[in-house]
Amino acid sequence: MKIAKVKEIVEQKINQANLIGWTVVYNNTVNTCGTCNYHYKVITISKKHCQVATDEEVFDTICHEVAHAVVGYDDNHSEIWFNECIKLGGTGNITSNQTIPYRYKGVCGKCSAVYKRHTAPQNKRVSCSKCDSDFNEKYIIEFEEYNQFELF
Repeated sequence: MKIAKVKEIVEQKINQANLIGWTVVYNNTVNTCGTCNYHYKVITISKKHCQVATDEEVFDTICHEVAHAVVGYDDNHSEIWFNECIKLGGTGNITSNQTIPYRYKGVCGKCSAVYKRHTAPQNKRVSCSKCDSDFNEKYIIEFEEYNQFELF
């Protein structure tokens, strides 16, 4: 789903729920689809999630996070939260089955262990932990872009 459409739907749901002062922002996280920050009144949606999930899954994430904003911190994933999520049009699911594909892959030259990552190691070399539990220059892993998925 395009970010502009996500923003439109989140704003509609915020208005539907009569939430005042709430905004939506986006991040590049790969381990959460969305979050709700009660203190700053911010709903965050993962751009990576929007790229790989179906429109229905993104819509469900939006309803999930807006329901958190409505019921507050104390009713996190409670029956009250569940009912609010359903009222907003969501499924009430707590977790997503969606997986963000890895972008980088490295293979150990000695044991052929495969390491996959969402981001390339920055300014830091990585060695194979199967060959030696401590860092070892002999087992450096070179990461390359993994083009099995042409998403990013």
